[in-house]
Amino acid sequence: MSDRPLILVSNDDGVTARGVRTLSGALRSIADVVVVAPASEQSAGSHSLTLSRPLRHRVLEEDVHSVDGSPADCI
Repeated sequence: MSDRPLILVSNDDGVTARGVRTLSGALRSIADVVVVAPASEQSAGSHSLTLSRPLRHRVLEEDVHSVDGSPADCI
């Protein structure tokens, strides 16, 4: 267990977006960071939920996860 804050980073641009990578990289100097973001770009869909099919989760690297659903599904 770490004494550092734990920060969850997510977005609606997708897990590989430059912004989420830049933000999570900068925060790692002051906190433990976990990224969970959509597998693909989901702009303007941040409040939708996926209810009609199972969600798929992938671990891309340590503390970086993608979900094939909406940003709200990721949170």
